Amino acid sequence: MLELAHLRRIRYGVKSETLSQAQSSLFEEDWQSDVSAIEAEIEQLPLSSPQKPKRACAGRQPLPDHLPRIEHRHEPQSCQCKQCGSDWVKIGEDVSEQLDVEPAKFFDLHQANASTVAFEALQRIGKFYAVEAESKHLSTEARQILRTEKSLPILQSLHNWLLQTRTQTANGGGTAKA
Repeated sequence: MLELAHLRRIRYGVKSETLSQAQSSLFEEDWQSDVSAIEAEIEQLPLSSPQKPKRACAGRQPLPDHLPRIEHRHEPQSCQCKQCGSDWVKIGEDVSEQLDVEPAKFFDLHQANASTVAFEALQRIGKFYAVEAESKHLSTEARQILRTEKSLPILQSLHNWLLQTRTQTANGGGTAKA
């Protein structure tokens, strides 16, 4: 059995499948003519590469002007300081735009506000200034005691309020970033 397998490998093995030099030269002419025909076809093709359309700018594009715009403005009830009565100065505003959809109706929702959250934060921070004004003429030890008694509860209240307010604000908005 082993001898038969050995003889088969000798007769039908890899060596028997190789072409002699004379046989391989028969195909060389056909191969060279095929290569030259392909090269001629490639040269006749136009040299155009697909071009992508250029974008105006990166990021979100502005909403189209033809959409109806609904504006919501959130203003504080009063524009005067409750402690001193002076008028507030508008520092800035948070503005957000989003595409809102009603069934078969598209419109641009534009919100600009004086940020009631910022107003509340400034009111709470103002309480710290009131404690500091009260302690202005006290000694260092008395000032430290007053701050411990009055500022610490204000600080804890501000911290809790900030944590609660953060969960209610949009992640991408200016208020959340502040």
